[in-house]
Order: sequence, then structure tokens, then C-alpha cells
Amino acid sequence: MLQCDVAMWGIWKLLCEDQGSDVLRSDSHTTLSIEWPSTQKTIWLFWVLSMLPFIYILVTLAGELKAAGTRETGTVSKAIKNATTILLVTWLVYPIAYLFPVIFEPTNEGAEAARQLGYTIADITAKGLFGLMILNIAKARSGDSH
Repeated sequence: MLQCDVAMWGIWKLLCEDQGSDVLRSDSHTTLSIEWPSTQKTIWLFWVLSMLPFIYILVTLAGELKAAGTRETGTVSKAIKNATTILLVTWLVYPIAYLFPVIFEPTNEGAEAARQLGYTIADITAKGLFGLMILNIAKARSGDSH
């Protein structure tokens, strides 16, 4: 439940009173509670809506890294291409892992554990492995073969 302090309670009450909706409900004179129904349809809607900026970020990032790779030659270009692939694959684990409790029964504790395991794997690979890829790019640019 998301709670927001409302300074002008009277205005909110007038705006929301006639809606007859479970979405807006008043708990007190200074707090407005917004409760979204937790249906599969709502969860999928918000997942799709949140994926739009996420995909935009990934496409932009991939484009910029591809452009950076074309400015380099040989080993550096290959290292940038590998880092881009690792970045995109590991970042795509997050929205997939989020869906485990949605795809399986939400009350299933195993589904939540699978989500957390997916996040953990993605965290380790996205941060650690990508850091190593950046180190390889730096070494390739400096000509260090060690």
C-alpha cells in the first residue's frame, strides 16, 4: 500500500469521493491510501509499462556501446562487443526473474525464492562479470597483455 501525505484533504476528498472505487480510500484526515488490486491483469499491465523505459535504456546503451566499438580496432572492439553482450544478457535476467511469482502461483514460496535466486545471479554477473569485462577493455586499450 502506498501512502501519501495530503495537505489539502478536502480537495482530495471531493475529487475521490464520487469515484466509488476501491483504488482510493481514506484512512485518516491526513493520509490517503492508494491500493491497487493485485490481479494478474494489473501485474502484467504494470510489468509491460515498466518494460518500455527499460527496453529504451537497453537499446540506447547497446547503440552507444556499438558506436564505441566501431571507433576502436581489433582486441578493444572485440572486448567492447563482449561486454555489451554480457551487459544486455545479465540485465534481461531482472525482468524475467521478477515474473517467477507471477507465472507460478503467487503464494508459492518457491517462486519467490526463485525470484531472489534470479536477482542474485543477475547481481553477481551484471556487476562482477561486467567489471571484469571493463578491466579487459582497459587492458586492451593500454596494450597490457597480462
